[in-house]
Amino acid sequence: EELESPIEGALAGGGMHHAIHHAAQALFPHCEETYGLFPCSTSLPGSVFLIFVYGMLLLKGANLISDGSELLLAIMDPGLIGGLLLPILGALPDSAMIVVSGLAGNKSQAEQNVSVGIGTLAGSTIMLLSIAWGGSLVVGRCDIERGVAVNRRLTRPSDLLTTGVTTDGATKVNSYIMVMSALLYLFPQIPTFMGYPHDPSAALIGGVACLLALAGDCAFQVF
Repeated sequence: EELESPIEGALAGGGMHHAIHHAAQALFPHCEETYGLFPCSTSLPGSVFLIFVYGMLLLKGANLISDGSELLLAIMDPGLIGGLLLPILGALPDSAMIVVSGLAGNKSQAEQNVSVGIGTLAGSTIMLLSIAWGGSLVVGRCDIERGVAVNRRLTRPSDLLTTGVTTDGATKVNSYIMVMSALLYLFPQIPTFMGYPHDPSAALIGGVACLLALAGDCAFQVF
């Protein structure tokens, strides 16, 4: 017996509209748009194309932020721009995406989305502090004479003990602040280290301490 195709069955049961609908479902599987706005794809070429488009948009945005930061540095205090404004503006989009991801779905899905977002944000920050910052120190190092790096001179590229960089006093102070701010993450971990189960109050205390530290750092950078 000859099998009936999906289009023929749809024509017999409901007309041309149903035939087109069934054919479209067969050719193009259902794809749920992210937040009901951003396009999506179920095929490999379409996904690669979307990755390329989103990557170009991110690159364009990064270039605009870089150009704007250079203009701000020309008219405002570099310590205020580089130490306060740009880091906050850079963290706001990531934080907003994490918050939005936690608003969708049920409680378990929201917890999983927030956990993945926080892990991604923390991982990117750690990468910038370790690989990017450490790599810039290695690439930009110069010969050290009498405890001071000689600008634009590197005669011992394989020697990591007698080459390096010289920082100013403000950079040292900011590094100490950064290390002390990282210690605030121990607040929710201390009960776990002591063998107690996860305590939401410890996380709340740690969050309040982080907000107070952020306010203090903003005041320090401004004044």
